[in-house]
Amino acid sequence: MLELRSEMEALRAHIEERQEALRPAEAEAADLRTDRDATRVELDRAADTVARLTTEVETARRELEDARGLVRVADAQLARRTSTSRS
Repeated sequence: MLELRSEMEALRAHIEERQEALRPAEAEAADLRTDRDATRVELDRAADTVARLTTEVETARRELEDARGLVRVADAQLARRTSTSRS
């Protein structure tokens, strides 16, 4: 009986040592999860920013193309007026 108690105590001590050795790894795992979650939040924000900026760029391109079209029309009108006034 004494032998079993001593084995149990040895096993308990061994388990406690193992648990103590696991604590730093558990803490590191928790830190890594926190970092991962923070990175995910940052990536989501960046994706939202990219989507917004992409929309803004597409809008600016359309506006630029519209402005170029207006310049072409204005140039054509000016060319017609200039050629009409020379006649």
